[in-house]
Amino acid sequence: MNNELPDDIELLKAMLRKQQSRLRQYACQVAGYEQEIERLKAQLDRLRRMLFGQSSEKKRHKLENQIRQAENDCRNWKTG
Repeated sequence: MNNELPDDIELLKAMLRKQQSRLRQYACQVAGYEQEIERLKAQLDRLRRMLFGQSSEKKRHKLENQIRQAENDCRNWKTG
């Protein structure tokens, strides 16, 4: 990868605009990921409340699996 920058001011400005555009796109993408993480956290909290409110062992195992899936989804979004 060539790390030298060109001497042409207009070319440098164009490169800078392109980088700024990419940064805006990445910022929007990160904001979307953050919203999805918050949604998944809320889902996880809801499932935990459901889990501790249930008396049936079968329902408990089902909800534990859903919680694990939601936690995995959160981790995947963070590393995504």
